Amino acid sequence: MPEVLAFFNSRWDSLIFPGMVALAGLSFLIYHLYEKRRTRKWREIAESLGLKFSERDDSVMERGSDIHLFTLGHSRKAKNVLEGDANGIDIILADYHYTTGGGKNSTTHLQTICLAKSPELNIPVSNMRPQSFFDSIGKLLGGQDIDFETDPEFSQAFVLQGKDEQEVRACFGSEVRRWFCSGAKLKMYFEAGGDTLLFHQGHRVNPEDAQELLGQALELVKLFARKK
Repeated sequence: MPEVLAFFNSRWDSLIFPGMVALAGLSFLIYHLYEKRRTRKWREIAESLGLKFSERDDSVMERGSDIHLFTLGHSRKAKNVLEGDANGIDIILADYHYTTGGGKNSTTHLQTICLAKSPELNIPVSNMRPQSFFDSIGKLLGGQDIDFETDPEFSQAFVLQGKDEQEVRACFGSEVRRWFCSGAKLKMYFEAGGDTLLFHQGHRVNPEDAQELLGQALELVKLFARKK
């Protein structure tokens, strides 16, 4: 009996490694096919909207010198890039990737970003993100969070930070804060500086959502242009 068990154990051990290799290969193939399909869909969306399409364009990171997101991690990439002009507003949509850590401890962060540049903008360097439990702890330890006593809904929903608090407060007026507190925008991450603003949902979105993102970019430019 021990000899039989030893035989089956040896056979099982000999199958584990090839099985793991095959599974890894299948996972890579599925991921590769999914990414190709996603790129094809973004290309079709770009054509339907009359936008320029690039499968990869890392120069996107050079468009916003005050955008903190573009300084995080390493191996930064901008894929499935859609670019166009709307009444003098340059708008870019892209799947933005960056990696933190290294080796087995590395993490790749993926988000679909929307970046808008307009001469009508002059926004103080600032960033905003949905507030989490850890942000509440950070605030107790002295972390910056610009709150508005007259707007507890916004203050509880977001962490707002900036180099010049008074300028940021003036820029984030009641109309701007109300816009961010509506619907799914409560999950929005936002950054700005000078003539550039950027936002994303913290993850990649479906290509079919492109038109909605473009509309949000135009709305934000109009809102912040009034706060110059």
